[in-house]
Amino acid sequence: CEVEPGELIVIDRNTVDTGTFTSLRLPQKFGVSQCIFEYVYFARPDSLIFGDFVTKVRREHGRQLAREHPVPKVHPDSPPVVVVPVPDSAAHATMGYVEECLRMGLPCIQDLGFFRNPYVGRSFIAPSQENRDIKVRCKFNPMRHVCEGQIIVMIDDSIVRGTTA
Repeated sequence: CEVEPGELIVIDRNTVDTGTFTSLRLPQKFGVSQCIFEYVYFARPDSLIFGDFVTKVRREHGRQLAREHPVPKVHPDSPPVVVVPVPDSAAHATMGYVEECLRMGLPCIQDLGFFRNPYVGRSFIAPSQENRDIKVRCKFNPMRHVCEGQIIVMIDDSIVRGTTA
């Protein structure tokens, strides 16, 4: 069940006791607008937003990116281009990107080229630029055996700051 724009779900003691909740609606003065942050940052991959699954929308974003900026063409004797997501939210966009490139006849493979350190936390909220820089340097580690000597296309959907991840 999707919480609609302007809807407030009340979870109180009665909800705990009965398993039912109250739904309140706020009056709308204007139409409903979608926010890209819902798909990129806030929603879990299994969420349903505005009637579409987040994974489906992220995958379509990757397909569109491939149509606008496909992988580079390589010599037939060369290894295929390796497309890697910046973990974690870019994984589904990367799938769509690779699917669309292959559909267009451009050879490429998808692989995990970065390890995201789960202990670093959210770097964009660090109190200073120096702290953000330190966190970012520790947050992602390249998988050398995947990336070394390869042509890499990296898919990243981060739009908060250019200096964090």
